[in-house]
Amino acid sequence: RLDQQKAYGFYLQDQISLSDALQIRVGLRYDDYDVRSLNRANGIRQSRSFNRVSPQFGLVVKASDAVSFYAAYGEGFRSNLGARANGEVFDPEFSKSYEAGAKFGLFDNRLNG
Repeated sequence: RLDQQKAYGFYLQDQISLSDALQIRVGLRYDDYDVRSLNRANGIRQSRSFNRVSPQFGLVVKASDAVSFYAAYGEGFRSNLGARANGEVFDPEFSKSYEAGAKFGLFDNRLNG
């Protein structure tokens, strides 16, 4: 097999301060993939193109000068190299991610965690 992939992507995002204690982040990512596959044993060629816009959102709440809490959500899109037994190129993979946590900065933010 010979698999080739070309991928392009770009994203736009902005983090906006709604107050001293609250920030939101919004973003979009555009991905475009071209996948080509050649089965060298039987000469079957397959190709597929995929593209998608994926959203991203985040929130930061500053509890004090040293501690803040955050949450984020994002969707992802990636091509999936390889092919089925009949030579058909695999569909792309889609993902959703969730993240939440706390951040701290001590000693004038010289120690972060």
